[in-house]
Formats: sequence, C-alpha cells, structure tokens
Amino acid sequence: MDGAEQTEAITLAEGANAITRTLADLAGNSTTAHWTVTLDTVPPAVELVSGTLTNQPAYTLRYTVDGAEQTEAITLAEGANAIARTLADPAGNSTTANWTVTLDTVPPAVELVSGTLTNQPAYTLRYTVDGAERTEAITLAEGANAIMRTLADLAGNSTTANWTVTLDTVPPAVELLSG
Repeated sequence: MDGAEQTEAITLAEGANAITRTLADLAGNSTTAHWTVTLDTVPPAVELVSGTLTNQPAYTLRYTVDGAEQTEAITLAEGANAIARTLADPAGNSTTANWTVTLDTVPPAVELVSGTLTNQPAYTLRYTVDGAERTEAITLAEGANAIMRTLADLAGNSTTANWTVTLDTVPPAVELLSG
C-alpha cells in the first residue's frame, strides 16, 4: 500500500477466483481492489481429427487442443508412422499425445479361387482380396464370360482384376468310326 509491497498466502480453487481486498492507510483512507486469479491445473485435452489410414505420403495432421484446431503438414513413410506431440496450455500444463498414422500405397492383391470352367450357369465367383475371401453369385452365358472387378482397400488403393470363366453345357460329340 502506498507503494509498499504486501503479500498474502491464499488457497485458490480450480478455475476463476474473485479476490477483493480493502486496504486503509494510517490516515484512514481506504481503497477496495478487485482481482480475478485463475487456477488452471488441468492439462489440455488433445484429440486427433485427421484419419489414421491414408494412401498419400503428403499428410495433413489435424488435431484439437482444448477444442482449437491445429494443423501440420508432414510426410509419411510407408507403413505405420508414430507421431508424438507435447502440447501446453497458457498456464503451462502439458499433455503428450501419441498417434499412429499408417501410409498404405500398395494396391490390394486379388486372386481368383473358383474354377474357370464349369457346366453350371449358376456360378459362385470366389476370390480373395488381400487374403480375405469374397463370393458372388452370378449367372453365366454359354461360352467365355469376361468378368471384371475393381476392388479397393481401406486406404483407397484399387486393383482391377479380369477373369474369363467358360460355361460349357454341350456334351461331347461321339461318332462311331468303325462299322
């Protein structure tokens, strides 16, 4: 007061704390002062916004810190990429966030499992996509049937597979040659 520093130990609660003090000098003059002191011991909340699987090496990392969005341009390597960020709020509380973002630029491997020659028009097309089996019921026409499928993996990479399945319902012709 009157230029002299005064200190007082007080216990703050989390959040905004309103402090009011009325001080008087030796002559009886008084002044009331009001302050708000905020105690923040809570680390920032960090949440990943961008996806964790991509087929693009140029990646925009998007996350929020206490609800405010942050972005960073980073380059990913093929496979799993560990990303760690330590983020602090204005009060100095920090949080370390760890994410894994996978770069997958490899198109899916597609392999035909069912046969390519049948005598039944009701045909079950069986194939695998990256080892996982898929089936489709299709109806074949007599002769060669061109079948094309474009298949994508979860990262958005695609492969076009072309197969020919032949329907042959004509029995072999038998001819007697000797008499």
